[in-house]
Amino acid sequence: MNDNRNGSLKIVIVGHVDHGKSTLIGRLLMDNHGVEDDKVEAVKAICRGLNKEFEPAFLLDSLREEREKEMTIDTTQLHFSTGKRRYTIIDAPGHKEFIKNMVTGAAQADHAMLIVDVTEGMKEQTRRHAYLLHLLGIKEIMVLINKMDRVGYAEGPYGRLKEELIAFLGAIGMDPIGFIPVSAKTGENIAKRSDRMRWFDGRSVIGSLDRLSIAKAREKRGILRFPIQDMYNVDGKDIIVGQVEAGSMAAGDRVLVMPDRAAAAVKSIEVYAKPRKRTARKGEAIGITLDPVSAAGDSVASRGKVICKEGDTPSVTELIDATIFWASPEDHDIRDGLVLRCATQEVPCRIERIVSKMDSSTLERLDDLKSIKETEVCDVVLRAERRVVIDDFSHVPELGRFALEKRRDMVAGGIVRMRRP
Repeated sequence: MNDNRNGSLKIVIVGHVDHGKSTLIGRLLMDNHGVEDDKVEAVKAICRGLNKEFEPAFLLDSLREEREKEMTIDTTQLHFSTGKRRYTIIDAPGHKEFIKNMVTGAAQADHAMLIVDVTEGMKEQTRRHAYLLHLLGIKEIMVLINKMDRVGYAEGPYGRLKEELIAFLGAIGMDPIGFIPVSAKTGENIAKRSDRMRWFDGRSVIGSLDRLSIAKAREKRGILRFPIQDMYNVDGKDIIVGQVEAGSMAAGDRVLVMPDRAAAAVKSIEVYAKPRKRTARKGEAIGITLDPVSAAGDSVASRGKVICKEGDTPSVTELIDATIFWASPEDHDIRDGLVLRCATQEVPCRIERIVSKMDSSTLERLDDLKSIKETEVCDVVLRAERRVVIDDFSHVPELGRFALEKRRDMVAGGIVRMRRP
């Protein structure tokens, strides 16, 4: 692994309920300047007043309460720093929230941690979360075998569970970059090597993280994906607003507005209350002006359209081959209507055909291809009511993932598996 110490690394932490995910996050924040000392002391004082032993997860509970009160802590991301780099934790509380977070941002994570209780072993959500990481293409995965304090920090239970995990993960095509025995509650092998597990010759969690290389933002020459959120007229000037989801753009670039393939040039890049920019890169929320901005008197730019460069265009289609994860407790009949949300696009659709289906925790193939139940994973063909601008997930992930809604509720997340002409 490369010792790349620059930039910020995004981590998503997953695992079965009660296997210690919240404790791990609390420990990482507490030990690495992710939360103020007076907050830690306040939570410890509350624990003493209740005659409870301090648990790092209580710290995370306190932070969540603040977020619920609309204070300044981000609702889905938490931050800490080791002095070598800054880290962002994508907080995904449970499997339904997890898939929603993955669809809306966690698929951009550089790295994932799968946490497993050494006393309980693999459970339903362990398998499901691992499969979802595989489905969404997150390859940098570290496995933490937690609660080693409950087995006296012995090597035997760790070794046996590690072998089981290697077998399961290998069966779904995953090759973790490492396994670490930890106790998130006591801090063993988190910030530094544990003296209680001298039999383990690897690095601590933080030591391992600090040696990881950071995935570069996709800025391959010719790539640009700029989904249009809205358009405003300011002082007689039409400003198109959105976020650069992939690649980059510069004033003067020749672009196409999809799905219409309307040709234009980027006239200017605008940022609210700041001077104009010459360039904009992935992740930046900006406004732009185009020349021309209209054709035959009609605007070529509107919400849901996607701006790209002429040399690399997304697919425009009504038929989409995809893999979806069903997150709703309500069974779905494929005759029922859905709404596909991809970037800023919102298009009515339906599942034309289920190609194959499996249970996401047991990996068992299922025979019923007319309906979908909670936590099932399906390869499907979607038919949209009008043209959708998409990419194969392996080419441009930002336009290759989507959500499905039913009666305004997010019921599934998915990725585009291949292009159709």
